[in-house]
Amino acid sequence: MGMWWATVSARGRRRIAQWSQWLEMELRPRWKVKDVLIVLGLTAFSALIIFWCLGEGSIGDYDEAAYAQIAREILWTNDWNTPRWNAAEFFDKPPVCLWVTAIAYKVFGMNEFAARCCSALSGVGAVVVACLLGKKLFSSWAVGIGAALILLTPSKNLHSHGYNFVSLARVGMLDMSLIFLTGCSLLLAWLSQSKPTYLIWLGIPLGLGVMVKSIGGFLAYLIIFAFFVLGLPRHLWWRRELVLGLLISALIIVPWHLGQLLIWGRRFFDSYMVQLTVGYVTGEEGHLRDPLFYLRSFVRGFPAWYVIVIIALAYAVYRSVRFRDRAQILLLSSAAIPLLIFSVSRSRIGWYIIPAYLAFAILAAQLPIAIVGKKAGFLLVAALWLISTPGLPTLGDFNPDVKAVVSYSNYVLKADDKLINYWPGSYWIRPAAAFYADRYLTFVNDEDKLTELLQTDHYYILTDDIFWTEIAEVGRVIYQRGSYVLAQSSP
Repeated sequence: MGMWWATVSARGRRRIAQWSQWLEMELRPRWKVKDVLIVLGLTAFSALIIFWCLGEGSIGDYDEAAYAQIAREILWTNDWNTPRWNAAEFFDKPPVCLWVTAIAYKVFGMNEFAARCCSALSGVGAVVVACLLGKKLFSSWAVGIGAALILLTPSKNLHSHGYNFVSLARVGMLDMSLIFLTGCSLLLAWLSQSKPTYLIWLGIPLGLGVMVKSIGGFLAYLIIFAFFVLGLPRHLWWRRELVLGLLISALIIVPWHLGQLLIWGRRFFDSYMVQLTVGYVTGEEGHLRDPLFYLRSFVRGFPAWYVIVIIALAYAVYRSVRFRDRAQILLLSSAAIPLLIFSVSRSRIGWYIIPAYLAFAILAAQLPIAIVGKKAGFLLVAALWLISTPGLPTLGDFNPDVKAVVSYSNYVLKADDKLINYWPGSYWIRPAAAFYADRYLTFVNDEDKLTELLQTDHYYILTDDIFWTEIAEVGRVIYQRGSYVLAQSSP
């Protein structure tokens, strides 16, 4: 018994020593002071641009206000499992970003800044990741910083979040978080060539990507798969560390989905796994665009850079075919996969292809440096950025009239007063009105139903003035700002 225990103890001590040595290697700082200063400086510069007056203005329809309200209802109901919108179960997206926004509400209060905070933080993270990826791919900080500058080109168009990286980071949507996590996946996949341990860590951003944007999160899986197949030797395709990483991603993804399926059964399956997926592919969800829509979005997203990006893409194809250049293969994979997949779908929205912008920016920064050298190439990129940058971003003031009118209703209405959102032709409540109302709304989209409802009780009504003119006999306006109206039904 004593000899057996001594043997076990010796093995245990050796195993502990091995783990200690591995931990020491993992945690040993490898960066120089200059590298740390570059990353910190870039983080601060990115935060200055993306967080500039972030909480000013008013929330935007549709997605931003909808997600902002869903996060608020997490706190109302204290249900962190099933998201809800205006008290109805919301099965469209997993709740990770909604959790972050709900926590931001607790820290900053329920306001525009908190609603946009998760997306803005992800935008800063995505810029830093793009810089690190450019540096690792081409062993040059000039490429990484150049790519970051290209991404940090603001737009003065209020509604430019469909094609501009900075604008998308400044609205409270889920896409920038997915872009950040996809960038992390690309960086870890590249680093895993020299250190397979990174494949284990790869499972975290892969899994979180799905928990942010549901099926859209599988883009990163496809990009990594394409890179492995096209760029790496076959013996590197499947390694123990990769299996562990995929297992970690499954452990992140499966519990919430399985829990929702067990709780809601067919309702969750039909809404989350069938209706949305099939709807976007077939176009039943709307947003129908012509086949050149994404090309126009790309040109608008890179107004000063699109010619350089196109030449850089051609150069990347040449390098990939002629020299089997792994860096170019990774960038081509991360650019081509989103473009191909969302071009096949009939529902086309500009921000769907913004995950490809990281690759576009790195390619555009790398081309001048490859032609004229690091210093001259970086100076060209920096000069073009200065010339093409219109200044700081435009304030996100999407619905000032709705904000003013609905906020006023909070002072007029008592806690038990009933508030109707009358919006003919729509299939859901106006999201900005729901966010600013600070209460559940009754949604009506038909004049006959509104008349019938008003006969049963006394209501206040939120609507656009063009709709109010058609039903003005049912009550009187008590406040109007611009085109938005708060009315009170007749006794």
